[in-house]
Amino acid sequence: MSSCYSTQVSDYNQPAHIGALFTILVTSCIGTCLPIVAKRYPWLRHLSIVLDAGRAFGTGVVIATGFVHMLPPAITNLSSQCLPYFFTNTYNSLGAAIALAAALSIELLEISSTVILNRMISKQKGESTQAEELSGNPNGPSGDIENLVLLDQHSSYESTIATASGYKLKMLVIIFEMGVAFHSVIIGLNLGVSTGSTFRTLFAALVFHQFFEGFAVGTTVSEAQFGTWTTIVMVLCYSLETPIGISIGIGIAHTYQENSSASLLTRGILDAISGGILIYTGLVELLTYWFTRNSNFLRRKAIPIFSIVGFVWLGAICMAIIGAWA
Repeated sequence: MSSCYSTQVSDYNQPAHIGALFTILVTSCIGTCLPIVAKRYPWLRHLSIVLDAGRAFGTGVVIATGFVHMLPPAITNLSSQCLPYFFTNTYNSLGAAIALAAALSIELLEISSTVILNRMISKQKGESTQAEELSGNPNGPSGDIENLVLLDQHSSYESTIATASGYKLKMLVIIFEMGVAFHSVIIGLNLGVSTGSTFRTLFAALVFHQFFEGFAVGTTVSEAQFGTWTTIVMVLCYSLETPIGISIGIGIAHTYQENSSASLLTRGILDAISGGILIYTGLVELLTYWFTRNSNFLRRKAIPIFSIVGFVWLGAICMAIIGAWA
């Protein structure tokens, strides 16, 4: 059990870790900004095929991140022999249970918000219908006024639908970024305390990981059509999450006990929550929303459809392979 209290070895290269911090910061920012910039500037829209492929690849990355990068370490950490008897023998599937609870909680939150928004729409529709029945087919000046009222009711109804749809999408993007945030800080911490060949391998894997996960984040942010400042804040949040984890790792590298109870529980719980959120978001919100039930996507010819789906598989496969190191 002495390994449960061992600290980091002495061959720690702090300049290399600082360089890795800034490299990953820039890589994350570029990956997140590409789809947002392409969405906002018409002269980049001829790259739509490339962006669709990148979106599909990023979707595969998100799904594989949840299944391969989050769930296994969560289950491993929360069933470690360095933890009390409850975690190792009484219930050693706690990581999977927390991920399940996180996924179902996100579903509950989505259902609750949908019910509220649907009631808003139904109420607005009822007011619009009532105004139409009361107006009948009037003539004269008073009829013109009532028609204006009716037109305003219809306009308000359509506006409510658009607002509700936009609100729901924005909420889902925020939930998605929350899941990514936990995960990003954890992997940054792991890089910040690693040394030697482990550091070099993990660094190369994270550069790739952050770019394409950032692409998925940027695509969802651009689809939600946030305001300029909100978009900038969300880009900065994602770009800074892993560097923040790295900086924490650099600060505690010489005293960090990877297998202490506090470390195992913290990393295990956060990984499990992130895994549940990313699996739900990747399968339901990204894969289903953008591809499986997207009528515009399904109206394309067969070759483009299955080519894009192939990029989903490619992203998932690449990220699954990277799971051997990150």
